[in-house]
Amino acid sequence: MAAEDAEAAEADARLLFGPTDYAMFAVMMAVSALVGVYYGCYKRQRTVQDYLLGGKTMGIFPIAMSLIASNVSGITMLGVPAEMYTYGVGYAALNFSAVLVCVAVVRWFVPVFFKLQFTSSYEYLEHRFNRSVRLVASFLFGLGLLLYLPVVIYVPCLAFNYVSGIALHVIAPAVMLICIFYTTVGGLKAVVWTDALQLVVLVASSVVVISLGVVMIGGPAELFSRAGAGGRLDLFNMDPSPLARTTFWTVFIGSIPDIAANHAVHPTAVQRFLSVPTQLQAQRAAVFLCAGYILTKALSCLTGLLVFATYHACDPLKTRAIKKPDQLVPFFVMDVARAVPGLAGLYIAGVFSAALSTMSSGLNTLAGTVYEDFLVHFVSRRARPPTDKEASLIVKGLALLVGLLCMLLMFVVERLGSVLQVTYTLGGVTGGAQLGLFVLGMFVPWANTAGAMAGGLSSLLLMSWVVGGSQAALASRRLVYPWLATRVDGCASNVTDILSDDHMTWVNSVGKVADPHDTFVLYRVSYYYYTMLGAGIVVVVGLVVSLLTGPQDAGAVNRDLLSPAIHGFLPPPVAKPTAPRAASTVATQRC
Repeated sequence: MAAEDAEAAEADARLLFGPTDYAMFAVMMAVSALVGVYYGCYKRQRTVQDYLLGGKTMGIFPIAMSLIASNVSGITMLGVPAEMYTYGVGYAALNFSAVLVCVAVVRWFVPVFFKLQFTSSYEYLEHRFNRSVRLVASFLFGLGLLLYLPVVIYVPCLAFNYVSGIALHVIAPAVMLICIFYTTVGGLKAVVWTDALQLVVLVASSVVVISLGVVMIGGPAELFSRAGAGGRLDLFNMDPSPLARTTFWTVFIGSIPDIAANHAVHPTAVQRFLSVPTQLQAQRAAVFLCAGYILTKALSCLTGLLVFATYHACDPLKTRAIKKPDQLVPFFVMDVARAVPGLAGLYIAGVFSAALSTMSSGLNTLAGTVYEDFLVHFVSRRARPPTDKEASLIVKGLALLVGLLCMLLMFVVERLGSVLQVTYTLGGVTGGAQLGLFVLGMFVPWANTAGAMAGGLSSLLLMSWVVGGSQAALASRRLVYPWLATRVDGCASNVTDILSDDHMTWVNSVGKVADPHDTFVLYRVSYYYYTMLGAGIVVVVGLVVSLLTGPQDAGAVNRDLLSPAIHGFLPPPVAKPTAPRAASTVATQRC
């Protein structure tokens, strides 16, 4: 009888969404769709440049907001708080990394891309090396994004399912179709303005929930007191070992290349930088991106600490109130929002907004990448090349196809229990290889095509081996990262920790496991270092192979293809450049 009562209570909590909550959510989805209708029907974008770059007339504010929103997803809103709850505040060290990356992006990367004005960032690799290198990088980007986008939308759909009881198979396709619609019809301008709107909702709902939560537990002092007593505030754990999962150095050092892969060379970011009229505006947008990125990450970290402080004496995982850490935030929001009609709907709308902004940006960018890197050479060979209007329709069709494919893949994601961790890890691997190719091209003037190909392939092969081995070790429990301790002594009477030892091993990663020293050392390297390792392999192997096969003449490489950071170290340019494409040729390729 008690078990039935508990199940009924849980069902009531999950169905707490009321009419006001549904209204909040519906209004947000409707507004996103209307933005697409406006830019698709009333502010039509007739060329590929209009669709992908907004006609290069976008302002700094919407572009900066879109950049921030594109880097914040439901995974950030739900996964980061779960990280704070289970492993503590160490993840917050990446905000220090973001400042360094911002300086590098503004001074070393934006000037290169803005001067060249390529529609696709991977077009750079063709001019610096050759078309084969470009196609390899584009393929990896597309594959990584196809794996990532279904996860991005699946996570908030899972949260909505928890708080509303609506079947995942109903809400997910409906929301994804809205996103596909306004991205396909409206192009970059619709994506940018919906991103800006969604970011405002995200930040506002987070601030409201955090404020109410802090008041509920007794104020900021009580929050940090409980978090400190629970061991969640150990930010400056200076253990230098790369095998430690989460330390200050692991997160700080490992996050630099990871953030750079997303902010400096990722096609979505480059596309936004090129959609403003001047280089100065693009650099300012990069600065705003850094500030907004830090703000949203800080809000997510604070949410996680607040969730722990709220349930510091009664862990909802141990009491089986929830089944997974990713459900902590929806569970907490339902608790906080009981007395405020519509607040839960506002917050879940914010989580969905973050996911939609990431997905819409990905669809728009991936469609442009597929067209520019794979299709444009085929369609241009026809007796009559496509007109601007026809090319724009092709790109819109690609966005539609990619969106539908992501929607189908989401139902595959649903059946893979550990897909979130696996996807993040694989994303780091492909991101490292791609970042390494750009670093090799911009900062190593002696690098040649053979070196770039060898470095990129070596990185993918080695990192795939490392990731595969580490995931196998985790699955077999030869490698375990214990969660920080939690309590149940503050739970209501008759609530006890009824989990078996085996289940405890899953919940809090404690119990008898194999000696980690029996696992190969590379498999035990923290996943925060994956992007850095992948990029480092590209640069080292690429440089060695280039030197062995005949390095490029540093003075002959077109300086527009090299970062301003190394211009002062270059020899005087030769009279007749022998770069893959001369400066005049690059100019003719501008969109």
